[in-house]
Amino acid sequence: MGANDSSWPGPLALDDPGPIVALRQAFTGAGFDGDAVRRSLGAHDETVVRAGEAPLLRRRIEGLGALGTLIALFVLDLPVPVAEVEEALPGLTAARLEALGLAATVGGLVRTDVRIVPHGELVIVSDPGGRGVSQPDHVAGLHNASGMLDQLTVRRPIGTALDVGTGSGIHAITARRHSDRVVATDINVRALNFAAFNAILNGTPDIELRRGSFFEPVAGERFDLLVCNPPFVISPEAAFLFRDSGLEGDTVSRQLIEGTPALLEEGGYATVLVSWSQPNDEPWSAPLRRWLEGSGCDAILLLSSTQDPLAHASNWTRDRAAGDVDAFESALARWLDYLERHGIEGVSYGGVVLRRRRAGSNWIQEHVMPASGLEAAGAHLLRMFEAQDYLAGLRGDEELLHERLALTGTARVAQHVSLRENRWNVDAIRIRLDEGLGFDAEVDASTARFLAALDGNRTVAEVVDALAEGQPDREQVSRSALPVVRGLLELGYVERAPG
Repeated sequence: MGANDSSWPGPLALDDPGPIVALRQAFTGAGFDGDAVRRSLGAHDETVVRAGEAPLLRRRIEGLGALGTLIALFVLDLPVPVAEVEEALPGLTAARLEALGLAATVGGLVRTDVRIVPHGELVIVSDPGGRGVSQPDHVAGLHNASGMLDQLTVRRPIGTALDVGTGSGIHAITARRHSDRVVATDINVRALNFAAFNAILNGTPDIELRRGSFFEPVAGERFDLLVCNPPFVISPEAAFLFRDSGLEGDTVSRQLIEGTPALLEEGGYATVLVSWSQPNDEPWSAPLRRWLEGSGCDAILLLSSTQDPLAHASNWTRDRAAGDVDAFESALARWLDYLERHGIEGVSYGGVVLRRRRAGSNWIQEHVMPASGLEAAGAHLLRMFEAQDYLAGLRGDEELLHERLALTGTARVAQHVSLRENRWNVDAIRIRLDEGLGFDAEVDASTARFLAALDGNRTVAEVVDALAEGQPDREQVSRSALPVVRGLLELGYVERAPG
């Protein structure tokens, strides 16, 4: 059923798209977008408002007119007088907001029953977060994981896309911008209600919504793109559909990775967020590599973090038990006991980016993601896949000597210097990417000179010859350069010159 089908029961009214469209027009007219909200709140991330901050942030938005009213009502969860709300939303009365399921009016004040947060050009409706999360079918809003999935998705014009466990629908809506057809699944009918509302709100009402667990609603179908932000938390609970799968340990992540290839068209891409049990005596990528054996997919494995059992347990229990020491202690003990019983020595988080390719031998790359700096990485990931295909086809790294390579336009080389004895001394030279995965690495002076010489006009051999001039062992310079070139290509710092 599409988003325009009103049969998805839930708190939001879907029977008449007219008021929903009018709501979006009012948001647009008020300038209610991600940049404006972030700027108005003086925040790096407009989706996070910590407990107790609302009175402070209210003062930041004084005098902003309609924009300030919308931020107060839908982002800060503050009561706003009816007259101000109706002035900020021309054509929509407080009664109409109530009929849509978005707010309630008591004593001349409008108070929202949902959270509405802009993300770029999108506007996403969800349940309020924080300690108020109590119902099993809670529909989560924008958070770190949803942002990571958005950034790690390969974007290109395609025919079909699938969003597994769609929740609020943000990833299905985003995929519709570059896909002819999008299917979104979720076992939570309440989430499908929110997804349908958001699809209409964001001008993509033709998304196909299907109820069911993970891949069940699309059995036997194939897609050019699959995205999934599942309930991957390794948890002793089954309290929330958006967080807890009810399966033991990291079973849900394993099953999703093992099942994804069957849903991909040849050449199709998938990005799945996962968490996994991390043994102390294994590399972080070992469990993921086992899950991918015989998958028929090339893969880029990305580690975002690893936590010990105590950090993992406290991360998922602290907020809900805030202010109640006994409740926190009880929850912490329950989670730690669960992890110990299952022999879980650490919990890792990250993403797996797959490409279906059944011909030839498949390859796997693994990378640790920088702690910060992640941006839209689709183009970067495509460059990494292309580079690895090329490298996998070489008969030996010596063939790299005949390539003409150039630094990508987003690569930056910076020197870090300090003043010692009245002279500036170079302490470190770093190369980073101002895009995508935001890789950042330290290089030595000779590598920096080599990078500067990669202009796309000369072959690697010609650059090596120029740098080796006057040195006794040109072959040694060449041998030292080749692994550097391979690494730069793998990470997307350099690319092959056209032609």
